[in-house]
Amino acid sequence: AAQAWREAAAAGAKLMVLPGFFPYEPTVVAGNPAGAAADGERFLARLREIARETATWGVTSIVEREGDHYYHTGFLVDHCGAIAGRYRQVHVPAALSGWATAGNQFEVFDTAIGRIGILCGADALVPEAFRVLAYLGAEVIAVPGQWRAEYEIDLLMPERVAENRVNIIVARRFDSPVSRGSAIIGVVPYPSEPHWKVRSPDVIEARPKARFVALGVNLAATRDKTIGAQGCDLMASAVPAEYGILTSINPREYRYRE
Repeated sequence: AAQAWREAAAAGAKLMVLPGFFPYEPTVVAGNPAGAAADGERFLARLREIARETATWGVTSIVEREGDHYYHTGFLVDHCGAIAGRYRQVHVPAALSGWATAGNQFEVFDTAIGRIGILCGADALVPEAFRVLAYLGAEVIAVPGQWRAEYEIDLLMPERVAENRVNIIVARRFDSPVSRGSAIIGVVPYPSEPHWKVRSPDVIEARPKARFVALGVNLAATRDKTIGAQGCDLMASAVPAEYGILTSINPREYRYRE
């Protein structure tokens, strides 16, 4: 990881995103979360040293301990090696429920290189998580994760970019169930040429066995949520006053009205 980080920094990268649970096997954590948290602290300390040495920013996810609770936590490290932000995975799947406590807030961090959000694990499979970060002003969403299916890289992530107008970086584990590379999907300014590119952005994927993939992204383009003529704004039609129905009704009791 250290060597790849330095190579990416030498290539001009300013933000490094590492795969999810990078320092260990996720399945091992369940048997010893305390040990995983201790390993995570050491790993994070090392990353902070490398960030300081290379004057670059970094995102990773590790097991974090607070008292008697453990979290899958995404950390943002700044170019001086300081922790610039942390967020705890909100949606905890069954595979992690034996040890992981759910977080309760999505975060966007205002930095010298842009407004950065982080999504870990199952949070990156929830469309609304990306929308929340977009509403919070994210220009880049970093996903320390893995690929579980081909459609995630071919369809889901490009759609998250198109519908939220936000740049997405996904760093995948080498042991991902699907053998695809890490990817960067950048926002295309509107209007675009060809016209459909704004709704179907390119996926820049790492080559097989590549140590990293690098790409410059357009931060300014994320501030314009327009995707069509007559001012079709993706964020202008929200009706949050109506969102309560999504959580206040028990699906088992709900009956469609004719």
